[in-house]
Amino acid sequence: MQKAIIGKKVGMTQIFDEKGNVIPVTVIEAGPCTVVQKKTVENDGYASVQLGFEDLADKKVNKPMKGHFTKAGVSAKKYLKEFRLDKADEMNVGDVVKADVFAAGDKIDVIGTSKGKGYAGVVKRWNAHVQCHTHGVGPVHRSVGSMGANTDPSRVMPGKKMPGMGGAMDLCTGAKHCIICMEHTAKGNPKIFEKCRLPLTASHCVNKIITEMCVLEVTKDGLLMTEINPEFTVEDVKAATACPVLVAEDLKSMI
Repeated sequence: MQKAIIGKKVGMTQIFDEKGNVIPVTVIEAGPCTVVQKKTVENDGYASVQLGFEDLADKKVNKPMKGHFTKAGVSAKKYLKEFRLDKADEMNVGDVVKADVFAAGDKIDVIGTSKGKGYAGVVKRWNAHVQCHTHGVGPVHRSVGSMGANTDPSRVMPGKKMPGMGGAMDLCTGAKHCIICMEHTAKGNPKIFEKCRLPLTASHCVNKIITEMCVLEVTKDGLLMTEINPEFTVEDVKAATACPVLVAEDLKSMI
């Protein structure tokens, strides 16, 4: 059963299981979300609902969007997202979706946006200590400090916490499960290649690719197509992908 909700990260904490093990937890404010728009098979060719999350001041909304919210009879929302849910036909504009649509033990796919933090030093990137603000230290209070300048090893050891780019790189290297949501093609040209043509953010970190055409699982044998958009055929997907695509025996529909 397809269920969805919009939320935002509010912080990190930790909990203890029954055996006393510490489990790191990401705290997410999930909903409440309001149904702002409803699409039907008769009028639009498919059934879906547009959910809105987090109230927004009217002065921050442009005229087209203000008309969109006024037509729906709901307050302005900061975030809007369309979902093709199983029970979209039973939902109406103005309905409120709360976190209670999920039950304890449900497996949920979380898709989020990591903010690019640019080039950051060790204090911001790794929460390193600031050096003493005393006479003689000099203007290096936030520097990385010694990096192995002795005769032995006389080099920077692998894994040393150094300044560098934050955001997507840290997310890819630290996440246990990475899902990429993207467009399958750009101006008719494939965007999925057998080998990356750009500088790598991280290697061998992607587990799943979701596009408007299909869902691709990254396996040791290559890309495995597990779901497909009914508007496209298997041949269409293979033609739009610049690498071999395997097809699952139980290929499912994305809708």
